[in-house]
Amino acid sequence: MQANENGSIITIVTANPTAFNWGLMLAVLASSLAVGFGCYFALSRIFRRHLSHEPPSTISATERSFRNVYAIMTEDRRQGLIRFYQEKHECGREEAMAKAIDDRRREIDRLH
Repeated sequence: MQANENGSIITIVTANPTAFNWGLMLAVLASSLAVGFGCYFALSRIFRRHLSHEPPSTISATERSFRNVYAIMTEDRRQGLIRFYQEKHECGREEAMAKAIDDRRREIDRLH
């Protein structure tokens, strides 16, 4: 065994400090981008959901009730349901929503 310049027989070999700093910087950058994209997608879904609805003042009471009754559906499915009732009963949008609400309430009453 040979002692090094300060008299110790133990020598610790470390990685190149410049390479470690680049690796650390790349890891921080990659994780920052991942968190940033995750936040972007989460916020875009939230804002898209809020921005797709009309302002409350322009929504009729029937439509507000329809949205509450069928809140679990996506907007596309709600619009499809309105079209279905319009074709089935040959009526306008408001009447189709009212008929859908009535049918849903009858189903609930029948099951309880």
